Amino acid sequence: MKILNTIRSLIRENGKATKRPQKHDANLQKNSTLYFQVGLIVCLLAAYGVLEMKFLNEPVKIPELAINLDERDIYVMPDIEIYQEPQEQNVDERPQTKLIDEVTIENDPPVELVDIILPEDLPVESVDPKDFVVTDPGDEDLPVDFIAVEKVPVFPGCEKESTNEGRRKCFETKMSNFINKKFNTHIASDYGLEGIQKIFVQFKVNKDGEITDIKARAPHPALEKEAQRVVDKLPKMTPGMQRDTPVSVIY
Repeated sequence: MKILNTIRSLIRENGKATKRPQKHDANLQKNSTLYFQVGLIVCLLAAYGVLEMKFLNEPVKIPELAINLDERDIYVMPDIEIYQEPQEQNVDERPQTKLIDEVTIENDPPVELVDIILPEDLPVESVDPKDFVVTDPGDEDLPVDFIAVEKVPVFPGCEKESTNEGRRKCFETKMSNFINKKFNTHIASDYGLEGIQKIFVQFKVNKDGEITDIKARAPHPALEKEAQRVVDKLPKMTPGMQRDTPVSVIY
């Protein structure tokens, strides 16, 4: 019993010794109304002070920039040069020729490049050979016209013709064929000449039947030279006769 009582007494003493002092709990809501009132008063005073403040309404001055409009830089566009592509010019590279007489141009083939103007194509009055006074051939060799001579020169191959008119026509035919055969027809095209080219030829059949004193007139010097070359190749002929005497005959 004593032991139990002793234990109980110890426990009691221990409990008193370990008991903490009690504190009052913090009252968080204490004085909250006071704090609210004070804050409200402060806000009202601040609002009143703001309303009573004076604000200066002064216009804002913008500093003027020192710009002289008369002296400002003016941009001037440079001159623009428009490039034009060079155009090709058609240049006639054919050699230019100086025509002596009017040339008849015909482009329709076939083209006859040589046209011999024969004396009979010219208007000639009928002439009596007896009306001509012929000097002595021994003293002076005067040529006789092909139309007026008593007997025309005989072209090789025309010996069968018995009349003077027949020999004349045969002479002209043979000579035209000879010239057309020997004449170089490419000369006209080489110099850019087109169509029919008229060539006038004059020569003399002397007392020996040889061709001399050849003269030619054509639209181009090259044609004249070629005509002289061809006529110079004519064969030797039987000379013309006047009063049974050989004479020079102009054709």
